[in-house]
Amino acid sequence: MKTSVKIIHARLHAQALTLAALFGAAIVKYYDHRTGAKQELVAKFLNLDPRKY
Repeated sequence: MKTSVKIIHARLHAQALTLAALFGAAIVKYYDHRTGAKQELVAKFLNLDPRKY
C-alpha cells in the first residue's frame, strides 16, 4: 500500500475516533442533565447546603 493511502487511512481512523469520543461525551452529558446526577455530586463535593448560610 502506498504511503499516501496509509496517511489517508490514519486520518480517517483518527476522525472516527474523535467522533466516537464526542458522541460518547454527548451521551454522558445528556444522561447527567436528564438525571441531575452531576448536580448532586458537585453539591456534595462543595458542601452546598443552603441551610448553613
